[in-house]
Amino acid sequence: MNKSARRLSASLATALSALLPAGAYALAPDQVFEKVSPSVWAIRGLDATERPMSYGSGVVIAPGKVITNCHVLARAKAIQVRRENVSYEGKLEHADVERDLCQISVAGFTAPPVELGSIDHLKVGQRAYAIGNPQRFALTLSEGLISGLRGEDPRVPPIQTTAPISPGSSGGGLFDADGKLVGITTLIFVGRERLAQSINFALPADWIREVPERAAAALAKRKEQAAARTAAAAGATPGGKPPASPALPDIGATWKYRYSDLKYGRITQEFTLRVTGIDGWTVIESLERSDKAAASRTSQAAIGAQNLTFSERILDSGRSFVEFAPYLLATEMLDRPLPWREVGAAYPMVRSGGAAGWTFDGSRQDHEQVKVQAGTYQAVRIEISGRAVNGRDANLSRPGYNLATRFRYTLWYAPEVKRYVKIRQQSWDLRDAEYGDEVIELLEYKGS
Repeated sequence: MNKSARRLSASLATALSALLPAGAYALAPDQVFEKVSPSVWAIRGLDATERPMSYGSGVVIAPGKVITNCHVLARAKAIQVRRENVSYEGKLEHADVERDLCQISVAGFTAPPVELGSIDHLKVGQRAYAIGNPQRFALTLSEGLISGLRGEDPRVPPIQTTAPISPGSSGGGLFDADGKLVGITTLIFVGRERLAQSINFALPADWIREVPERAAAALAKRKEQAAARTAAAAGATPGGKPPASPALPDIGATWKYRYSDLKYGRITQEFTLRVTGIDGWTVIESLERSDKAAASRTSQAAIGAQNLTFSERILDSGRSFVEFAPYLLATEMLDRPLPWREVGAAYPMVRSGGAAGWTFDGSRQDHEQVKVQAGTYQAVRIEISGRAVNGRDANLSRPGYNLATRFRYTLWYAPEVKRYVKIRQQSWDLRDAEYGDEVIELLEYKGS
């Protein structure tokens, strides 16, 4: 079949599929390629002298808009969108670095956009096609299956496929048998080890719609953190406001903690928190991780002492822990029942594709003595329990959706150290089997 005949065949197949119910007609591999390949381009990151320094792929998602992996553009001074002998200059428009999705704008670009699919319509075992530029070769098609739908490990993208990908495929498209974009292929590593053969991953196409909003939020957060670091470096607190309560810590107060994962191999990590500024009820603190080989060991955060919110703190090797209102003792909130059903931030554990959020079942507050490595303390013990909204929904029982649907979160606050001395975070899945068990314990404390 010559090229004109294949194009006619693909056009007829596309027209026919539009008339039939969803899933009643599937394109052949050559028809999928014919339909979507005009929308997949090569991406080059250029250095300051305009020499190529990184290679990847990108997919046209709207007129003049291309999506790719952010790691393809890392350290690049300029972006080139290229195909055969045609090239365009690209500009980074939105960067969602956390999810490794970057949107590029291209002036005068007329390549057709693809149709976006959804992870909600994917099933393990259905056919999938990866199209990209592996190993700097021209546009390449590979065929495979959706082999898993993940979500329990934040280091691993939710869509697993047997469609082969290689360096250069990052940022390319994963398409279903109707030619809809269901994922952005990415070549990843877990820790320092590359995953096994035929285990490849893609980021859900659903995430593409969220890139502009998430990028704007991340940029605003970076600006706030930069302002906090500038104020701390100058030896002053932002705005010059004194501490709102004498129960807040002093600038220079330091806590050294140990994180322990009791379920998975008893993995431990140490980290240090240090107060670098105070602005009324806001505590500016740094978190220094123990991995001296990490590119960025220290991060800054502004903590609202009066905010009844959960937040996720990032450690080494993709691990994290959940922290709740670390300076709660400095407020008068413990003098009355805490309004758990009004907590502003959701318990940050369910990932994209899981339950809609959490509802709090209740809490208990007691006084007890607690012993940790740093010493023995009289503490206020707070226990919070909750469950996932729609935690028994059928979607959560599919293979690959083994998520936590119930949790118990316990903190021990010690007035002597003006912070918590211990956290235990336990969770269970749909079958009430243990999902996770993590402990944070104070190792050392210095008042200033």
